[in-house]
Amino acid sequence: MGNGQKWHVYYKDSWFLQQLRVFPYVQLSLIALFLIIAYTVFNSIRKSEQNLVWVGLTKEAAHQLGTPISSLMGWLELIRIKFDAEEDDTLNEMENDIKD
Repeated sequence: MGNGQKWHVYYKDSWFLQQLRVFPYVQLSLIALFLIIAYTVFNSIRKSEQNLVWVGLTKEAAHQLGTPISSLMGWLELIRIKFDAEEDDTLNEMENDIKD
């Protein structure tokens, strides 16, 4: 040690080593954030698919109901024409039930 060399003794961790201690927490936070976003996206996709199924079922039900209702409307009109019953209370009530 006598030829002009200096020796340094460190008693605490370097700045870079202190920053590395925080890195696992940052990494876990980012992973947690990614999982939360992924769960939210997959949940919204699942709900969207359920809504599409309900829309399809509703359209099919409306179609299945529309066919007999239009048939009933036709029969009601034929009864009115055949029996000349334009102002019949029973037929008017049936027409109200069909429309509602």
